Amino acid sequence: MNIKRYVAKNMQEALYMIKKDLGPDAMIVSSKKVRDKGIRGFFVPGKIEVTAVVEKSETELVKEELGQIKNLLTHVSQNPLAEQQESSVITPGQDLMDRMRQCLIKTGIDGQIVDLLLKHMDLADKTRDEIKEELQHRLAALFKPPATNFVKTMAFVGTPGVGKTTTLAKIGAIYSLFNSFSIAFITIDTYRIGAIEQMRIYGDIIGATVDIVMSPDELKQAVEKNRDKDLILIDTAGRPSKNIYQLAELKSFLDVLESVDVHLVISAAIKNEDMKRILNDYKLIAYSKLIITKADETEALGAVVNAACITGLPIAFITDGQAVPDDIEVANPNLLADRVLRNVVF
Repeated sequence: MNIKRYVAKNMQEALYMIKKDLGPDAMIVSSKKVRDKGIRGFFVPGKIEVTAVVEKSETELVKEELGQIKNLLTHVSQNPLAEQQESSVITPGQDLMDRMRQCLIKTGIDGQIVDLLLKHMDLADKTRDEIKEELQHRLAALFKPPATNFVKTMAFVGTPGVGKTTTLAKIGAIYSLFNSFSIAFITIDTYRIGAIEQMRIYGDIIGATVDIVMSPDELKQAVEKNRDKDLILIDTAGRPSKNIYQLAELKSFLDVLESVDVHLVISAAIKNEDMKRILNDYKLIAYSKLIITKADETEALGAVVNAACITGLPIAFITDGQAVPDDIEVANPNLLADRVLRNVVF
């Protein structure tokens, strides 16, 4: 059986593509409307995604099986123990626990957290898949579930270049597109070249209002002015955590607001020592949630685990690219555990 997906402007074009590629015997099994990724998706007409299937001939099946056998023989000749090791049941005599510990530490997870994860873990008579599944459950338990209460005013703080403005735009676009929320953008980032223009562009795209404020009083007035909006998103200037004076200035802005959900934005590619310092220094601003950005820039996401354990706070979102609003996921413990263990092989 040969299954393929096609994206076309309309069903007529999809049928032409299917017939040309799979032949007249192909059958359509599903279809749905889709849009282009990124900002382009807001402007261009939607498309249709069609899944079609065709039964392969006996000759094609034989050729495919021969090809699979050839690939298998080539793989085994290059690494004769690989297949045997992958599916084998673990015996107590194997020193797997040490290998697991080293693999987890290589992801950047703190050694003490790794020891907690592996404590009293029974490896006997279990396959690697079963062990990894249990490890994922244990890891998910370290992450605090996202809060259920919704705070309509959100502020985004963090060090320079961590992706606050892009993340804010993604969140605004998601709520605008999928929840039909009315959105207000407010920025106090008057330092970075192009920051205001970037915010205005994002605002125009999703139909959000944009206010630029220069003082705490102006911020309070801008929030009051937008009380009728469903969601108010506040962008701030990136501040190095070592600069206590700039953090105090940022705090003076946010302190004038009665109810605000402060999200600390951290890069997934950050070194552990730097991450710990930032988490500690930014306590001055009393952040309540974390956002992890740039997950696509590293294969070792151990810093995510450390940040969650150190702060005891939920991770609200994780982002892995620049496309607005696509490269962002609402975080939950199972998703985060899966992302951390995705490239772990022991």
